[in-house]
Amino acid sequence: MAEIYLSDDPWKTSDADFPRNGSRADQLVFCINYAVLAPSVNNTQPWLFTPHDDAIELFADRSRLLPVSDPDGRDMLISCGAALTNLLVAIQHFGNEVSVQYLPDPDAPDLLARVRIGRSHKSDHLDDAMFRSIRRRRTIRGPFQPRPVPHELQRRLIWTASAYGCWLYFAESSDARAAIADLVVRAHHLQINNAAFEAERRAWIGSDDLSRRSGWSVPTALDWETLGSRDADPGQQWPSRDRDLLCTSPVLCVIGSGADRPLDWFRTGEALQRMLLRAEMEGVSASFMNQACQNPDLRDELRQVTGRSGPPQLLIRMGYATGNEPVSRRPVRDVVRCSKTQ
Repeated sequence: MAEIYLSDDPWKTSDADFPRNGSRADQLVFCINYAVLAPSVNNTQPWLFTPHDDAIELFADRSRLLPVSDPDGRDMLISCGAALTNLLVAIQHFGNEVSVQYLPDPDAPDLLARVRIGRSHKSDHLDDAMFRSIRRRRTIRGPFQPRPVPHELQRRLIWTASAYGCWLYFAESSDARAAIADLVVRAHHLQINNAAFEAERRAWIGSDDLSRRSGWSVPTALDWETLGSRDADPGQQWPSRDRDLLCTSPVLCVIGSGADRPLDWFRTGEALQRMLLRAEMEGVSASFMNQACQNPDLRDELRQVTGRSGPPQLLIRMGYATGNEPVSRRPVRDVVRCSKTQ
């Protein structure tokens, strides 16, 4: 494996450095730099990649599971699904078709996908635009501009989600938004009064060491990718701020699935990232507030608000924003492991 192609700071990866004259294995390794730019629950980056000559295997890294807030690994697998989307977009951008085997080994449940590189193909405008969105995408921790998001984009996002077996609900009425905000605030209070949850959250605070580049360090709003990035002592202003963010965002939506199995969670992550990249093409950013989905009872109440039969998986705010810094990533070599044959 050529570690020379693995970036210490993947946000600074340039497609000009793609090893066009290198081996297929080198080209696949290079694409991992883009896979890791996907959002992840609390920025845990819970993924591992094993490259082979003509394939990459994606694993869940259970050492980065949050056992209190995510005991079943649902958020972890959503995160890994988002990373898979970035990997596929990058491979296709650089001129190859791909095929994916999902959960290919029943005896290795953490092996989520095996991606095989196919024949060469010429990337089209959509491939290239989606690829450019990978590095532009940001998780927005504050309010969005008071500018409406076109309904045509919302329709495209619904179509994108449906391609992965997911549904998308848009909270358009003030009553629906208020009901969802109430659920988030209730979930917030349950979490900060849970000693185990607080211990787990604090364990990640301040982990800005170069070897980790994960966890939380900068005060910010409460969301899925940067949940603990606030001060270590939660204040009473958080619920009020979060309620305002939820009720005033141009778009508030819920992505859900038809069933609630690990593969459904994983494919939700694929759909989510494909939606985020499609939205970024139109200059629209997103933020996540998923506390209500981390509590079984509140999650079912959220399902009732949406009127859907399948389970909700993630709550998303969307709108226009500028000037947000990217959330840090670990050096890519930390998430790549050699195969036994290498």
